[in-house]
Amino acid sequence: QWPLLQQLIAVVASRAQQAARLAAVQAQWQQANTALPAQQQALQGLEAACVQARAVCADKRAIVQLQARIASLAEHRAAMQPGQPCLLCGATEHPAIAQYQALDTDAAAQALADSEQAVAQAQAALAQGQARCDALVASLASLQQQLSGEEQALATLLAEQQALAAQLGLEAGADADAAGLQAHADSVKADGSALSTRIAQLQALSNEHAQAARELAAQHAAQAAARERVAWLASQQQTLAARAAQGEQAYADLATQLAQQQATLPQQLGLAALPEDPDAWLAAREQ
Repeated sequence: QWPLLQQLIAVVASRAQQAARLAAVQAQWQQANTALPAQQQALQGLEAACVQARAVCADKRAIVQLQARIASLAEHRAAMQPGQPCLLCGATEHPAIAQYQALDTDAAAQALADSEQAVAQAQAALAQGQARCDALVASLASLQQQLSGEEQALATLLAEQQALAAQLGLEAGADADAAGLQAHADSVKADGSALSTRIAQLQALSNEHAQAARELAAQHAAQAAARERVAWLASQQQTLAARAAQGEQAYADLATQLAQQQATLPQQLGLAALPEDPDAWLAAREQ
């Protein structure tokens, strides 16, 4: 069960890390989702500002166009005489001639240029705001997809954790922590170490007993061999003793026969008795 317990601890630790990643993505999604309404509202403000800038620019352009038309009628105004009817409208009074002559077309043209620049700036700001809003929407979609993946990964790890816990007969639900399981694992490991130590001690004792048994068997074998050797030596001693007795008897028999032959030899040779000095006797015979 030790490998399964180690695997369970690793899965619980991975699940804790996965939960932390999921929480981080959820925080990012929440932040983006909270920022989106403000971005959309700001975009609406930029759109309104752009519409206002365009309207102001249209007014300025209309004024410039009107001033240009008024300026195009300068000759006609110069030909007009007091009390004479206007060729265009037929009026005999011309109170606006002085005002027309006092018109500042340069100021109107500058105002139009300023308004056109304001429109360009408003449009650029609107484009940037739209880009920020689109990026935020895309980020929310990406974060939502990432959230689904992280949640699926977390569910897979939880299922694996529960399956391992069931095999080990442990309670390891979604609130299980790696530290608690590690403490349990350390306890199991300590018990296993103590058991291993005891097993090693018993094995050493068994080895000692086996060695003693082998030595005792060797002693018994040596004793049996010694007894066999003693029995063999005793048998050899008896054999040698019998052979020695036989040799002594044969020697006695030979001595008796030799004495008998010595006693009968002079008679066989025609002599009264053997000479005392056989060598001198034999030499005298040879002469």
